[in-house]
Amino acid sequence: MEPSEITHGGETLTRLKKMEHVLKEVQQYFDHNPAKETHDVYSQPIKFLTNYNLLTLQLGDTTFRKTIMLQVLIFVHSLKHPLAKTPITLSEADKKVVAEIETISTKFLNSCGEEGIRLLEVMPKILEGEERWAYDKEHWKERKNVVLKQA
Repeated sequence: MEPSEITHGGETLTRLKKMEHVLKEVQQYFDHNPAKETHDVYSQPIKFLTNYNLLTLQLGDTTFRKTIMLQVLIFVHSLKHPLAKTPITLSEADKKVVAEIETISTKFLNSCGEEGIRLLEVMPKILEGEERWAYDKEHWKERKNVVLKQA
């Protein structure tokens, strides 16, 4: 979705509503198809299968499910906190849909037990680091040769 497209009120709502609808369908799929538990999210690399016929297998993996919801939360954050270079204007109706999308993802991660809750606790720190990096990337020329501090 192009940033300029987001400013077209009605069009934005339609696209965001579609995303909300798809996310609700994904949540229903997750609810009706329990995932295979992995004991340690860090013990296995995240698998991205390239064959569409294997999508059901991929959706059955808890790590993959959490990755989807984390990516949705990152997207929501980018809508709520756009960079100055790419201003986004959301109507009040759009903001409600974005809040619902965020709620669906957050509820899912909360339902993933201790691991999901830990991911939600770490998420603001990750997003803060991303914002700082994006800001530094946009303004490095203004600071000339200032070395970027590690987050």
